[in-house]
Amino acid sequence: MLVRRGHPGLLPIVIGVLIVASACGRPDGVGGATSSARTATPTASTQVDTSSWKTYASAKWGYTFRYPSQWYELGTLGAPDTEEYLSSEEVGSPISLSPTGVFVAISIHNSTSSSDCSRRGVPTNPTAIDRMESVSIDGKATSLYAIGGGEPYLQLNAMRGNYCHMLSFVFRAVSVRDSSEPVVQALVATFRFGSPTAPAP
Repeated sequence: MLVRRGHPGLLPIVIGVLIVASACGRPDGVGGATSSARTATPTASTQVDTSSWKTYASAKWGYTFRYPSQWYELGTLGAPDTEEYLSSEEVGSPISLSPTGVFVAISIHNSTSSSDCSRRGVPTNPTAIDRMESVSIDGKATSLYAIGGGEPYLQLNAMRGNYCHMLSFVFRAVSVRDSSEPVVQALVATFRFGSPTAPAP
């Protein structure tokens, strides 16, 4: 069943369920990285041409980023305005993606600390984490997590003030997640923090 506009607040739950299912759906010791080898060297860099990319700007939450021109800006899909969704396909939720699609969810939350922010959306089960890479988002160091399971995704969080910015990239297959990572990294490189006009929710 598609989640379309007019179902307020349902899409964040769908995305949350997909992320939790992905994090919990793999038995201990099957796939993923072990606790001693979760930090991986960054994937080989692939040059991504962003010159034709479009720009998304949220004046309310004070951030901008660029994204591939052929992607769809989906808005909030009926969720609170703390959410913003984009996709390589015109879908109503990540469960409607084709095997090669990508769905992007950007969420704003109030966090009391950077450690609280950094844990959001990241599985507590280390076997669900295939790898972790150090990245920078507008000069702030953070981690990009590659999560396996039934609905693989890439997750990174960055805190500015008490605003926790969560960026989730959801896929249907690990191979698509990994082959899409250069585009994800290029998008993250364009992300800029601004001055929000609303208090952190």
